[in-house]
Amino acid sequence: MDKKILWRIALIVLVVGLAGWSLYPPEERINLGLDLSGGVHLVLRVETDDAIKAELDDSLVRLQSLAAENDLQVGTPVVEPERLRFVVPVTGDEATLQEIADDFFGDYNLTAENGNWAFTFRIGVEKSIRDQAVRKGLETINNRVDEFGVAEPRIQRQGEGDRILIQLPGVDDPERVKEIISRTAFLEFKEVLGGPAPDRASLLQAMGGQIP
Repeated sequence: MDKKILWRIALIVLVVGLAGWSLYPPEERINLGLDLSGGVHLVLRVETDDAIKAELDDSLVRLQSLAAENDLQVGTPVVEPERLRFVVPVTGDEATLQEIADDFFGDYNLTAENGNWAFTFRIGVEKSIRDQAVRKGLETINNRVDEFGVAEPRIQRQGEGDRILIQLPGVDDPERVKEIISRTAFLEFKEVLGGPAPDRASLLQAMGGQIP
């Protein structure tokens, strides 16, 4: 047989052998998709209405605080879809209210008619809040999915709406996935009483033996 052919055959065998060796063991080298290895497929919907309400609630608290600081009387505000509505008494300082709106509520249009005042989202603000809620949801889910150690999870937004697609190849516990993804984060603030101190013994001595 021609030596050139033998060298070509040997080279082909070598290349195939190296390729096979690089893929061994296949269960560790090849990431199988959902269709081959099974796994979890979820489509979640982000409650963007809650994000809108949270923004309105925060604005309400800020408005009430600023009104109190400026001795401005306003009626009990009502939170409605996309706006806050309340009544300003006849004796109220409407100029001050307008100034507060201009300085602190740039995302809202302020309208007034017969003592009824309303803070309404400007064009595009509602869409921005909903979009941000979905993006935060994606970030949170990505962080929580890391607990499963999945090699190539698929987590993405479906179109421009409020749904998120999750695919976790090889994961066989969908209930645990749902529990981890949907659990509520908890942030707690505590007032620090006493201190600082160079060490625990000094702090105990200063606080009469008991740390509050």
